[in-house]
Amino acid sequence: MSDSDLLSGILDTLVASVEPAELRAEIARRLGDPSRPTLPQLPENETTETASAAANGVLKRLVLDDILDEAILSARPNDREFPLRILFGQIGESLGDDGGFGLATALSFFFRVPMEEETKVRVGLEASKLYYLFVEQNDVGHEIVRQASPLLAALMSTQLDKVKLESVDHLSTFDSALNERIAGSMSTSPEIKAPRSFLARVKANSMVRSRALVRT
Repeated sequence: MSDSDLLSGILDTLVASVEPAELRAEIARRLGDPSRPTLPQLPENETTETASAAANGVLKRLVLDDILDEAILSARPNDREFPLRILFGQIGESLGDDGGFGLATALSFFFRVPMEEETKVRVGLEASKLYYLFVEQNDVGHEIVRQASPLLAALMSTQLDKVKLESVDHLSTFDSALNERIAGSMSTSPEIKAPRSFLARVKANSMVRSRALVRT
């Protein structure tokens, strides 16, 4: 499945889960109502500065600059949160690419848009698929990914009440109770070659709600 297909699925999920009137109102509130008259034209230098400031603000919001804890934004190499700083820095540098923009948009939807938990879990799992595509396509580095995956899953789980997301990067052997093979995998191979999504688990009893997609 392509990045655009995944992003389309996320948008479809949002449209299906939010009342149309509420969705239109929220879009108008955040992006402006196109039906309203435009503001008077500013001088060219002021227009450029205003547009630049607005674009910078949007980019910061896309990479969750206003949401992420200072421990992540200012993490140093020896800090536990440093892999997340590297990851979000890489996402910020890749917003011009479909993969980076798709992942940033999915994460921004997940953290910003109010929705039922069932829908938020689905959006979170779709975002995790985009995450694994992104880190593979951008060669983030195996060790950084191995450390960042559980941190990202834990960060996303703070937005959920009954379910938690978990990474399975530490697993090397296929377990049908935890994993599900993606299309194109070797069906007889017990070796996990790469994770393709997070796992969803019920917090109350640790029951697996949704198995993690993997490639074998």
